[in-house]
Amino acid sequence: MIRMAVLFIQIAILVFAGVWLANEPGIVTVIWRDWRVDTTIGVIALVLGFVAVVAVVVSRLWDILRHGPVRFLSSHRANRERRGYRELTQGMISLAAGDAAGALRHARKADTLLDNPIAGNLLIAQAATLQGKTSLAKHHYEVMSDSGDAAIAGLRGLFEQAISDGDYDSAFRFGEKVRELQPDSEWVLLPLFELNIARDDWARADDVLAEALRRKVVAAETGKRDRALVLYERGISALEQGDAHAATGYLREAHDLDPKLVPAATVYARLLGDAGKKRRALRVLEQSWERNPHPSSAEAYLDTLQLDDPLDRYKAVHKFVSGDAESTDALLLTAEFALKAQLWGEARRQLDSLLQQNPSAAVYRMMVVLEESNDGHSDQATRWRDAESSAIGDKVWLCGECGARRANWKTRCDECGTFGSSQWRHPGAIASPNTLVSTAVLPLIGNTGA
Repeated sequence: MIRMAVLFIQIAILVFAGVWLANEPGIVTVIWRDWRVDTTIGVIALVLGFVAVVAVVVSRLWDILRHGPVRFLSSHRANRERRGYRELTQGMISLAAGDAAGALRHARKADTLLDNPIAGNLLIAQAATLQGKTSLAKHHYEVMSDSGDAAIAGLRGLFEQAISDGDYDSAFRFGEKVRELQPDSEWVLLPLFELNIARDDWARADDVLAEALRRKVVAAETGKRDRALVLYERGISALEQGDAHAATGYLREAHDLDPKLVPAATVYARLLGDAGKKRRALRVLEQSWERNPHPSSAEAYLDTLQLDDPLDRYKAVHKFVSGDAESTDALLLTAEFALKAQLWGEARRQLDSLLQQNPSAAVYRMMVVLEESNDGHSDQATRWRDAESSAIGDKVWLCGECGARRANWKTRCDECGTFGSSQWRHPGAIASPNTLVSTAVLPLIGNTGA
């Protein structure tokens, strides 16, 4: 609308000028050397207008000749970029839809059309990974890792591919490179922590986990528990190297972080006892029993007291569990030591209490010992022995991930490799298709060492 109005005004001005010139005739004389030209004002105006038009046309032609090739190339480049980004978009849509072949086809076209190959390399690598073409994906991730802008993305792709291939040494190297180039990368911390665990590099694992806790990448409670496990392993390593002082420091911190971690408490208490800090050692074991009852705590408690007489050992155990003497774990423990001290009445009282609950196989075994050792009631002993076969199993260390059973505690499951999955439970507490690591009958007091 505005353009029409402007055009109308221009036409009106020209018409007005033409009418004015027609109504105002005049003569213009041009003398140049021996030449004389006499003409009217209208002709002069027409000639000047023609000259102006010719000048504009010549100027436009010169501009086209001068800048045309550059503009053509720029237009061609812009067109290629539009097509390249369109191919990238289609490739990402195909990748999201799970069409790896289509994504790879679009990515290769985009890689050809675009001058900057970073995005194309990323799309090709991801599409190749989806197709299982690991060598092609690895090549493009390596190209990206050598590019300053895309180095982290390339290293991440190589890191994840190495983990998928089981090449943990390469994955560790890529992960450390990421931390070097981008220290604030949070995504790499937990996988790198697991890699250090798999390598038994407990010092590096401790360093990575401490950083993950600072950055709140891991929940505080989970991080504290895992760090206690790592510190336990650092303590055991220090012991193996003969550095009891360092081991005591690591185990003390592990116990402070997770008082329920029985193995850390027992080893820490033994080191305190060896250092002459007997009272402190006993207190650590008492606290460990209160938080997470386990027979190994009682074993370490008796070793610290250095008691040999069965009656004295029974009294010490009775005192040890006095905080919750009627719990199942306490009754099992005191019944066992009552039998060893030949306190038949005490043993029967505790076992009768256990029989009122859901007794495990250990209760029936001790009933057999009681009947055979006390009055020689072989018929009763046979009845208890038969009942043992249908009783729930005694507590063992169970992997919370795969259900594998062990007599001895470990920070990692031997079957599935899961870290921190061991739980002191009855065998039926965690369903699992796995069989026992060892099918031998486990003593009530077992070794919790690695």
